[in-house]
Amino acid sequence: METAENFIEKNISFQSGKINLEGTLTLPKNVKKPSVVLLLPGSGHTDRDENAKKGFHKFISNNMKTISVHLANNGLASFRYDKRGVGKTQDLALEVGFNDIVNDARSAINFLSNLKEIDTNNIFILGHSEGGIVGTILSAENKNIKGFIGIASPITPLDEEVLRQISHILLMQGKSKEKVDQLTNAFKDTFDLMRKYRDWDKIDAHEIKQMFSKVAFGFKVLPANAAKNAIAKQFRPIWFIQSFDYNFEDIAAKISCPVLLLFGEKDYQVSSEEGKRFEKILLENNIDVKLVVVPNLNHMLRFNPGKMDPKTSLKSLKTNFDKRVLDNIIDWLERKSAGKKHEN
Repeated sequence: METAENFIEKNISFQSGKINLEGTLTLPKNVKKPSVVLLLPGSGHTDRDENAKKGFHKFISNNMKTISVHLANNGLASFRYDKRGVGKTQDLALEVGFNDIVNDARSAINFLSNLKEIDTNNIFILGHSEGGIVGTILSAENKNIKGFIGIASPITPLDEEVLRQISHILLMQGKSKEKVDQLTNAFKDTFDLMRKYRDWDKIDAHEIKQMFSKVAFGFKVLPANAAKNAIAKQFRPIWFIQSFDYNFEDIAAKISCPVLLLFGEKDYQVSSEEGKRFEKILLENNIDVKLVVVPNLNHMLRFNPGKMDPKTSLKSLKTNFDKRVLDNIIDWLERKSAGKKHEN
C-alpha cells in the first residue's frame, strides 16, 4: 500500500518567458539524486494533477498525482505544474496557444536541468494525450532527454483527430450517417478556414453562422458573432492554428531516446491504431521502442469494459486509476533509468 511517508512534496515555481508557473516536485525519501520524470497532462484547462475544474469540459482524474505518488514509492522523482490559465496561474492568461504550452514545457525541462535535488542526467518525460504531443516535440529536439513515455499520444494533426472523435461520438449517440457527415463537414470547413487565415479574428462570422445553420437549428437564430463565439469556446482556435505549424510524424521520426507508448484498447479519443502508426514511424530510426495496448483501457486511464463513449468514459473516473498502466511505467523506467534503489 502506498503511503505519504515514502515521499515529500515541494511546491515550487519556475520562470517561462515573463511568467511564473507553479508546480510540485515530488521526491522519494532515502534516495539521493533520483531520476526525475516531467509529467505533462492532457488538453484543456487541466492543472498539475490533470483535473479540469473549469471550462467547457470538466473532470477530476488526479492522474498525474497518482502517477507521481507511484513513481516516488518506487524511488523516482517527478515534477508537474499548473498550465497557464489554470490553478495558481489562472489570472495570467485569457488565451493559451499551443506554442505557449510547448514553450512552458521547454522551460520546465531547463528548470529541472539545474535542480540540485535530482539526477540531471536522468530526466524523462511522460505525457498523456496533448502532453504526449508536447513530449514528442521535446524528446525530438532535446538529446539530453533520457526517455519518453507517451500515453494516448496522437501523431495525427489535431484537427483531423478531433474530426474523427466528433464522428465517433455522434454515431454512438445514434445520429444517422448523413447527419454525422453534415456536422463533421461543417467542423472540417471551420478548420479549413483556420488553416487559410491563420487568425480567428479574420474569419467572417457570417460564414461560420452559415455553415452551422445548415446542420443545427440553434445557429439559425443566433447573431453571427454569437455563433462564431460559440464555436471558439468549444475549439480554442489559437491552439489549433498554432498546432498546424507542427508535423508530428516528421518530429517523431527524430526521436532517438528510448520510447514507451501506452494506448488503451477502449480509447475512443486516441485509438490504439494511432499507437501502431506512432510505433512504425519511430522504428524507422529508433531501435528502442515499445508499444503496449492495454485491454479495456479508456482515455481516462481507467478499466472500461463497456462502450467507447463520453458518458461511459467519464463515469469510469469514479473507479481507480488502472494499475496496469502504473506497472508498465515503473517496469520500463526501472530498466531505462540509472536504477537507483532506496538506501538504508
